[in-house]
Amino acid sequence: MKTVTTTIRTLMVCTLVLATACLSVSCDGTTPKNNTENPQPPEQEEEQPTPRIVKRPNIIISSKEAKEHYDLYTPRARRIEKETQANGQDENFHANRSLYLSKEDLEHYLAYIEQESKTVGVKPNGLQIYFSVYPEGYVNKKGTKEDAKKQTVFIAPTTFTKTEAGKAG
Repeated sequence: MKTVTTTIRTLMVCTLVLATACLSVSCDGTTPKNNTENPQPPEQEEEQPTPRIVKRPNIIISSKEAKEHYDLYTPRARRIEKETQANGQDENFHANRSLYLSKEDLEHYLAYIEQESKTVGVKPNGLQIYFSVYPEGYVNKKGTKEDAKKQTVFIAPTTFTKTEAGKAG
């Protein structure tokens, strides 16, 4: 978190330096002369709010644990690939090991959930992530079938409790 605070302070200083540089050059590119006839009092610098410190979530695992979990999935991924290829479903099938979702898309999705849930009077308290496969004839937004039969996930807001979510499967 210190890195974020340092970055914010650095950006504020850079912005101040840039603004000062812009103000010290006139429109014709020359530096304006000092106005000693009517000196202006220095402006008071506005106090910046202290950034909120976010406590480390309990669900975060270490890099070592993440690698261990990832490696433990490898035999299962290979079995899935062998089974899928052996059944003639897709001879070039490779099990997905990850999925990318931009921060911007996730924030947009969460804001949309908030907005829509207010209109129906529901307060979701979590997200359920489902593993799935695109259907054989699936046409993506680009108009191609390149994603057909590929693994994916979809996310749904939920009002499940932790216990219910475990049973929902």
